[in-house]
Amino acid sequence: MSRVELYGIHLVSFPFIESSKQKIRPVIVMSKPYGKHGLTTVIPITSKLVDDTTEILLKDLKTTGLVTESSTQVHKITTIAESIILKQIGCLNSDDLERVKGTLKSKFNL
Repeated sequence: MSRVELYGIHLVSFPFIESSKQKIRPVIVMSKPYGKHGLTTVIPITSKLVDDTTEILLKDLKTTGLVTESSTQVHKITTIAESIILKQIGCLNSDDLERVKGTLKSKFNL
């Protein structure tokens, strides 16, 4: 059974290509793990706020588990191995989830 919750906010240990270092970053899990390698699709979250139509401001710190106002980086959607997901810290509220889904549909012509 998977340890990731769909649309949950999880911490991920992202490796750096140029070194053996890693950074822990929050993501929104957008798919259940699939395939023999347990891949899952995620949207990165950043605390560096910019005015961009692909980013959605997440203000509900209590629900998200984030420590500061942050935004999604829908344009950086990616696939990762479930094994680098460390833990769940929160989830999206229903309004933010609908805005994320709407942005995905709009930007990727779904």
